[in-house]
Amino acid sequence: MMICLHHLVLFCGGLLAVCKPTCQQLEVPPVVLGDFESLPGGRGNIAEFGKALRLPSSWADKNIVQYYQDGEMFYHRFLFGNSSHVLSFPFKFNEPMTLQIHDKTIEYSYILEPTSDPYKAAIFSRYEERDGMMRFTVESVFSRAGMVTTYTHADVLDSIMARRTYRRIIPKAALGYYENVGNQESRNFRDFAAPLPVPQDASYGPNNKVYFGQSARHFVLKYLFDPESYSYIFPFVVGEKQQKLVNGSNMEYIIDVEKGPFPNITLIRAQFRYPEGGLSWVVEFTVLSGKSANATFKRDEILATRHFRRALPLHFYGTFVGTPEEEANFNEFNSVFQDSSIALAQAPTKIRFYRNGVTFHHEITNMFGMAETANIPFQLDAYVERDIVGKTFKVHYYYDGGQEPKLNIAFEHVGGDLSFTANYTFFRNGIVANYQRKSADANKLPIIATRFYRRQLPLLILGRYVSETNTDAFKTLANGIFFPELTTKTTIEYLALPNGTYIQKLSYGSGVNTTIREVSFVLGEKQEQLVNGQWMMEYIYSAWEGERTFLESVFTEKKDGTAVPSFGESSRIDDFTADGYTSVYTLGNLTAKRKYRRHV
Repeated sequence: MMICLHHLVLFCGGLLAVCKPTCQQLEVPPVVLGDFESLPGGRGNIAEFGKALRLPSSWADKNIVQYYQDGEMFYHRFLFGNSSHVLSFPFKFNEPMTLQIHDKTIEYSYILEPTSDPYKAAIFSRYEERDGMMRFTVESVFSRAGMVTTYTHADVLDSIMARRTYRRIIPKAALGYYENVGNQESRNFRDFAAPLPVPQDASYGPNNKVYFGQSARHFVLKYLFDPESYSYIFPFVVGEKQQKLVNGSNMEYIIDVEKGPFPNITLIRAQFRYPEGGLSWVVEFTVLSGKSANATFKRDEILATRHFRRALPLHFYGTFVGTPEEEANFNEFNSVFQDSSIALAQAPTKIRFYRNGVTFHHEITNMFGMAETANIPFQLDAYVERDIVGKTFKVHYYYDGGQEPKLNIAFEHVGGDLSFTANYTFFRNGIVANYQRKSADANKLPIIATRFYRRQLPLLILGRYVSETNTDAFKTLANGIFFPELTTKTTIEYLALPNGTYIQKLSYGSGVNTTIREVSFVLGEKQEQLVNGQWMMEYIYSAWEGERTFLESVFTEKKDGTAVPSFGESSRIDDFTADGYTSVYTLGNLTAKRKYRRHV
């Protein structure tokens, strides 16, 4: 590509960069652009290198490095741990640059070292303090999986070398849920998808969703079918070949991540292949952070497209009740809003997230301890103006994905000084809410408060249900998890206790030997139960209520039991309606359905 720059002055956060007039012709391989997260360990003394350059102490623990392009300029950016400190070097390859950092002037340059392999390249950069003694270099060697960076520092007294490995990551703003917009897919998509694998009783229908997530080591690509209780989950390390058993056949896949032509665009390319069957296809997602994802599907020479808009993650939906015993400083934060005649303990706050069509709703009952319910309809990354507890607020919602997805809400008090922020971190068992507002005393620090809201079982689930006809697949699965009584007529009842605990009761016909009659659970919390006095079962129940209401449960055998069955782990997703629910049971590669009708 041709890069031509005649004059450029950048000023941001006290940093001044001046580029001399120049033109250059340079082809920059995509592998050198992206977001990279440091891994533990490394060689040399990374902490001493940070001290020598007067970097934040969090540099030694974890930092994120970004190489990206914005227009004709490239940027090398450092983000340090949980601090707000950011160091950014704008540059053009093979050009001398200067950067003013406080009272120091740094002269630097970047050199690109491409190779014949499109997935391998290096960038070498040199920095020198003008009229000073500090010099250091950074050499980054790139691959599909990440980069290895060597830092070298030298001054008149000492020299320091450190080497660090970084993994390539998906930016948090790009992680999250995206839902298909049915009227914006290419006309040939259904024909294109016909030979692709799909769970039994599911389809590549208009209500498909895709989820990009993150765990401690892996990223996750999850494709949710129609209905969304069916899904394929593909854990991956960027650039590494993975294997997964899908519909009884071994599948290979590899997922690459690249930076797009602008800083807020991420390319996620997934390649799938059945080694034995010969079927292979590629999906490339062009993700506009916080907004949408365009998907291009390719099989042989056939192309098809879909458009996905960003949506709230499924586990954001539900009803959550504030727990005064699990809060910090909330009374002080709340004092400027609360009706003094109402005690918080007498009016517990309830939060509910739900959707109506394409509109999300944030409903708050007894907000700030006042006898009022606020309902805020909203779209992501957009402002909405609402009257709340007698005051007008402009409210803005956006969320970051990642290992712990957060919904960030800014309440801007129109014409007043009661603006505040609420940041919700969602877990299986509830929400940890962090609040912040300015103090009435301008000389004091902002007031920060924390509160926990416990997730409630959706009311639609409570009640009694009776099983309908079994399939052969269900009989096989029930025997596989050592619960043969499930193959008989089964009555299941869900009950709520006042302390936030729920009960699932199971009953059968007369004369049936029973393994389990009752399971006690708290949503989102792992629990254990001794089965038949012989082996220990570990389980966890999760619930969410988006367009549909689901209850998910996962059961795992404990290896320290005295008579351990060999089923390992099984799961169940229940899809509820007013008439009953459909259960999808999974054991290894075996899937089976069973229907339950509501018993009045």
